[in-house]
Amino acid sequence: MTGGLTLQVDDETARRLRERAQRDGLSVEEEAHRLLDFALRDWDLFWAKADKVRDGLKGQVFQDSADLIREDRER
Repeated sequence: MTGGLTLQVDDETARRLRERAQRDGLSVEEEAHRLLDFALRDWDLFWAKADKVRDGLKGQVFQDSADLIREDRER
């Protein structure tokens, strides 16, 4: 990685980052990179795709999911 960046974080944030990295089997640096990448990604592209899917479903009627859950429980 170029442009080495050093960040200062409070003890609680550092602790939570270490715990999360350990849980995910990653180094603290890898976990921080993953979190920053997710936070900074191009959400406009995501929402444009979501809108396209939503527009494709317009006018369709779907069964209430509560009914499906109830049916499944009764089996």
